[in-house]
Amino acid sequence: MDKAELPPIEKLARLARLELDPGEKERLGTQLPRILAYFEKLSEVDTEGVEASPYAMALKDRFREDRPADPGDGMLRGQDLVEQNAPAKEDGYYLVPPVMGGEEA
Repeated sequence: MDKAELPPIEKLARLARLELDPGEKERLGTQLPRILAYFEKLSEVDTEGVEASPYAMALKDRFREDRPADPGDGMLRGQDLVEQNAPAKEDGYYLVPPVMGGEEA
């Protein structure tokens, strides 16, 4: 791409919301044509049959298999786990002091 065809560095910096000092503008002004020329060269690569991907590398799910827990393993789960921290409970409900008057629990 010819330097005359490039938009001014100031315009690109504004669009990218970058604050550049004069030295950075000068350096980018000389680097930008080379960067764009490299992208033009990349467009020559044959990508026929290559599936598009948003990632540079294949991702692997690193989480455990989602399966129901074994109830016989002795671990507390769900409501039992939460209720063990309750200061007072009754029939699966938390007992809390009244907020708007009434009898204390």
